[in-house]
Amino acid sequence: AQQRVYVRLSELARTLNTLLDVEKILHAVVEFGLYGFSYERCVALLEDAAGDGAAYRVVAFDGYYDEADSRRIEALVLTGFEPALAPALADPGFVCHSGENGDADGQALGERLQLDEYFVFALPRKVGRPLGFIAAGNTRAQARYQTEVVADGEMRVAFSNLASQTATAINQVRSYRALERERELLDQMVAERTRELSDALDAAHEAVRVKAEFLAKVSHELRTPLNSIVNVPVALLDDYAEIQVFRCAPCDAEFRSDEGPGAETPTCPECGGPLTEELRRVCVGDQDEHFRFLGLLQQQGNHLLSLVEDVLDMSRLEAGRVELNLTEVDVGPLLDEIRVTLASAKQGADRCVNYPELAEPVRLLADRVKLKQILLNLIGNAIKFTGPGGEIRVSVERGTGVRPTVVFTVADDGIGIPEDQVEAIFESFHQVDGSHTRAFGGAGLGLAICRQLTEMHGGRITVASRLHEGSRFYVELP
Repeated sequence: AQQRVYVRLSELARTLNTLLDVEKILHAVVEFGLYGFSYERCVALLEDAAGDGAAYRVVAFDGYYDEADSRRIEALVLTGFEPALAPALADPGFVCHSGENGDADGQALGERLQLDEYFVFALPRKVGRPLGFIAAGNTRAQARYQTEVVADGEMRVAFSNLASQTATAINQVRSYRALERERELLDQMVAERTRELSDALDAAHEAVRVKAEFLAKVSHELRTPLNSIVNVPVALLDDYAEIQVFRCAPCDAEFRSDEGPGAETPTCPECGGPLTEELRRVCVGDQDEHFRFLGLLQQQGNHLLSLVEDVLDMSRLEAGRVELNLTEVDVGPLLDEIRVTLASAKQGADRCVNYPELAEPVRLLADRVKLKQILLNLIGNAIKFTGPGGEIRVSVERGTGVRPTVVFTVADDGIGIPEDQVEAIFESFHQVDGSHTRAFGGAGLGLAICRQLTEMHGGRITVASRLHEGSRFYVELP
């Protein structure tokens, strides 16, 4: 009998080494308890999810159980502090109870296990309470048919080996599962990091694309006014010529001649006095054409200056070198300044810009120059993207939120903004139309500057727009 037990133990060890599931391991051990030792019933208990040995629950059982017995044994929970289990907590972790000569504690545990005679061995752990318990035995009716009972000492050795094998197999599975979880976590972290790197790479590519597009825009925007500034003066200079001018000192008369000095010293036909000769540069072209060219130079120069100022403002904002000079600003006079500025630049002369008539003064704490820049940008954009004869409406009202605010609104009936571009227009270097053949100029920095200046004031800028129906920009400032 002893030989057969050890042969089966070695077979069980090989089986346990192939299993990667704790429940399957315990089912194999329960089966061995029945057929290895020819017992009637066998139950396997494992520590609960907390893993601190405070409670042990039935994981596997087998043997002669009717339906009622099965329900009771499935619900069995041992705290691990039952008096009869005290010997199982110490080396060699084995308890044996016989119904004929057992004590009261052993009999009470037997009733819970539904066994009259039984053995219990603990699944050892290096530190702390056991991993679990295996209990096997017989009822009183079956006890007399037991044929393969070996001596108590030999059973201790056999069950000690079984306990060690079972505990080792469970620890190996748990280690394997822990490694699997670590691998899954590592795979998840690698996948997440890969996504982050992919997103960062996409963002970098997008940044490179946007910067390249911005450089193309800026070069285009710079080239247009620079061509005028460089080429127009060439045509103007061709209309200037050097001619001889004769001046009479006594009578202060002047005479022009294209023939050059004569052989003799000329005299003044008015008073007969001597004339002095000098070269003078004069304009011989059309004055109306010159006036038009000078106006073009002024317009292109202002456009070039505005572009350079936008680029410099954006670079200072991104570098954090812009500081606000907060003062009390009266909105009414500020809007008057904006009206005069746009009128003097003749911007939107064929558009109707309606400014509000404030019934009472509206004041706020802000940087006057930066606030004017925000409103000029928004109104200028509204004029630029609204066709001739269109209307731009500027309004100012007090906010209705918890904190006191002033809300500036610039509305137009222009070309509008596509729905998928509404949020993107506030990004640096962004334009709805990025091609060089677009009908409207600009480097795409104005709205980005407006947003950053607004946020520096503790406010926010939003837009509502529909394509071909116009746009409405809101600037809310505390």
